[in-house]
Amino acid sequence: MSAPALVAIGGSAGSIEVLRHLLPRMRSDWGLAMAIVVHRSPVEEDERLEKILNSDSGIPVEKARHGMPIRAGRAVVCPADVHLVAHRDRYMLTTAPRENHSRPSIDVTFRSVAEQFGERGGAVVLSGLLDDGAAGIATVRQSGGLTIVQDPDEALYSDMPRSAVAAGAAVVARLRDIPGHLEAFALQFAHGRPRVRPLPSRELQLTRFTCPDCNGVLAEQRDGELRVYRCRVGHAFSPETLHAEKDASIEAALWTAAQILEEQADLTERAAERARNTGRAAIADRMVERAHRYRRRGEVVRSALPNVDDAIENSELRDAMNE
Repeated sequence: MSAPALVAIGGSAGSIEVLRHLLPRMRSDWGLAMAIVVHRSPVEEDERLEKILNSDSGIPVEKARHGMPIRAGRAVVCPADVHLVAHRDRYMLTTAPRENHSRPSIDVTFRSVAEQFGERGGAVVLSGLLDDGAAGIATVRQSGGLTIVQDPDEALYSDMPRSAVAAGAAVVARLRDIPGHLEAFALQFAHGRPRVRPLPSRELQLTRFTCPDCNGVLAEQRDGELRVYRCRVGHAFSPETLHAEKDASIEAALWTAAQILEEQADLTERAAERARNTGRAAIADRMVERAHRYRRRGEVVRSALPNVDDAIENSELRDAMNE
């Protein structure tokens, strides 16, 4: 393989503004290739993001295409709803299962950089929610590559940076200092063949948890203190993302139950009215009492739905997971 050193940059909420400040300080003559992964909806316009990132950028940015060569002095941005991976001297796009409920997933790109580029690969985590990128940062560091995290105290959304710090990122830097670290890395590794350290094998242990996306059984994959839950078909979740998905499933199930109980109450009241209109008063009274029971059950279900206190507790739990 003959390819330049490759640095992957991942971010989520708040990261586009960070990139707009970071990219103008990049230089093509450093000889680095850069791959940018930003969480976003599949309906968002890739061309618009490409245009935004290119404005005032010190390095040309273009949308990644399947099979595109990895070129020095150029950056690519991953399209929506696909994963971006480095394979030998080319970028590849895949529609593999979502990881951390995201596609593109930052972890997927970071893993490929670690596996293919070793010490000549780098990973940078910017502002974002939850913790996609943390497991990938750990893998890049194990392979001998560069790992940088935007200072969580500076990030607009600090979840992802804090998770990456907890995963063992080597450098925590303010935005203004990140370009200097990348330039120093480029001077050291931009030219030459990559030396890749063999990554440790990771054992999988089956759990009783089910995949939020396909309901398959999840297996736990451990890497030191890090844990990743992966199903048979490939959906993967960090503990924090899995917790958030299960919370969302609980809320969805409770709203469905509340809706069904209210519908049952309405239907039963209509049946009671028809019975009363046809002279069946005893049956109507029983139907009214049954409708009241449905409404009382609906109130109980509604009382179990998340409230402000639950939101605060969930925020504190996320912070505890990131410590």
